Amino acid sequence: MVDYTDLTVSNKEENKFYKIGNCALKFSVKSKGGVAIGLASCPADDTIHWIVIGNRFSWIVQTNKIKTPGILSEHEYRPFWVSWYNNQIRLGVGGSSTPIAETTKFKDIKYLTFSTFKRNIVKFKLQLPLDLPDPVYKEIDTGKLKWVKMTNGVLPEGALIGGFENEILYIMRVMHESALTPGKYVPSEKAGFVAWGYRSHRKTEDIEILCGYDGIWKLLRPTIKKMSLPGAVQGGYKLVQSVSGINQEPLFVCRALDTTGVIPGSLKTLTKFCDYASEEKSQWSSTYEILTVLNPEE
Repeated sequence: MVDYTDLTVSNKEENKFYKIGNCALKFSVKSKGGVAIGLASCPADDTIHWIVIGNRFSWIVQTNKIKTPGILSEHEYRPFWVSWYNNQIRLGVGGSSTPIAETTKFKDIKYLTFSTFKRNIVKFKLQLPLDLPDPVYKEIDTGKLKWVKMTNGVLPEGALIGGFENEILYIMRVMHESALTPGKYVPSEKAGFVAWGYRSHRKTEDIEILCGYDGIWKLLRPTIKKMSLPGAVQGGYKLVQSVSGINQEPLFVCRALDTTGVIPGSLKTLTKFCDYASEEKSQWSSTYEILTVLNPEE
C-alpha cells in the first residue's frame, strides 16, 4: 500500500541520494523559500538535472524561468509532480497533467536528491512505494514477478509501479469478455481500467495486481520488423479463431507515453500495438516499453 513519506531538508546538510525505480514522483511541499530536486544517473554524477520551485520563478536546468508567484507556502503543503520519461523531464502542479516546465536531453535517471537555499528548511511528503532510509546500494536478487489477487480493495505488498497519471499507477489484469487482459490500476479510484473496443472499461472486482521487483522495461519502436520478446511478461490472453479452432493469443504487459502520463496496458503480438486506457477511451501506441524479467533463462 502506498504511503506518504515525510522528509525534512535544509541547506546545512550534505545532499543524500535515493535510488528510485520508477519514472515519476508525486510530492507535497511546505516551504517559505525555494526548493530544489536533483535527478542523476548515479550519486557521483557530475551532471545533476536540477528542478527548482520558487515563489518568484521556477525552472528546470537549462530552460527559461517561468513566473510562479505564491506557488509555495510555509503554512500548508502544496502538491507537485515530476516525471522523467522518453528523454523528457516535466514539472507539474497538483492534479493538472499539463506541465508548467519541461526539458529534454538527459541521462538515465536512477537517483533523486533534495536541497534548498540559504537558511531555508523544507518539509516534503513523498508518495513512494517504499520508505527512504539512508541509501544502501546493492543488487536486488529476490522479488520474482507474480500476480496477486486484491482483497478488500487493498494493494498487495510488493505491488510493482507501472506508470504515472496524476498519481502512481500499478499493473493489473482482469477478465473482460473472453479475454484476460492487463491494464492500469488507479489507487485513488480503487479501480482498474482496461482498453477494449475503442473504450476504457472500469473494473472493481476480481482484479489481480503484478507484484515483485525482478523486471525491467525495454523500449520497442515501430522500426522493428520482427518482434522478438525474450523474457516478456505475459499478462493474459485473448481468444482468437483460426483454421485449427479457437486459440489463445498471448497478451503482454506494456506501457506507453501519453499526453496524460505513462500508462500501462496490453500488447497484442498480432497488431504490435500497446493498447491502454486513457480519458475514458481505448488508446494505442506503436512506440512503447515492454516489461521483461531480468533473467529469462531461469
